[in-house]
Amino acid sequence: MRVLLANISSVVLIISMVFSLPSHPLIVHLSDLQTMAKRSDLVAHGYVGDKRVVNDNLGRLITLTDIEVIDGLHGAKTGEIVTVYQVGGEKDGIVMPLLGGQVYHLHQEVILFGLTLGDTYVSYGAGQGKLDITLEDGKDCVREDLGDISAVDRNSGGRKLYRPTPLSFDNKEMLKDEIRLMLK
Repeated sequence: MRVLLANISSVVLIISMVFSLPSHPLIVHLSDLQTMAKRSDLVAHGYVGDKRVVNDNLGRLITLTDIEVIDGLHGAKTGEIVTVYQVGGEKDGIVMPLLGGQVYHLHQEVILFGLTLGDTYVSYGAGQGKLDITLEDGKDCVREDLGDISAVDRNSGGRKLYRPTPLSFDNKEMLKDEIRLMLK
């Protein structure tokens, strides 16, 4: 009887947690830049190219986005085309939200931290591993694209969630030099 009550209590607790969570679809433990650099199979500065959406063997929509590498910091060569694999996309009127919510735009300049998945790469963590580079007030601005994630506060025993603040940097060349030092 106690086991049954414990199981019922657990189910009620899980259901109440699910319905009380913020509307962000993905909850993660954030990694810092150095951890992402050291654990990634690929760190590349590049431009977003073609994007295509296909169905995988499970029927899910998969978005494949090409990145032309202009500076291979680790695991890629300048001029190489690498492909980013994302679960989700839009095809033939069917929409499946992108896991992590990161969107790649044609000609967008990015720094990607990727993990190998077959002959493609997934960003370091869902909603992590993509830095967007834009020109603001005549200078480069690098800002982490955290998609639509919420993070777990490590000091709360996993009970508190928050919307993380993206990392930002004022100089992409200095950032790339720092990343190269982290990779040594």
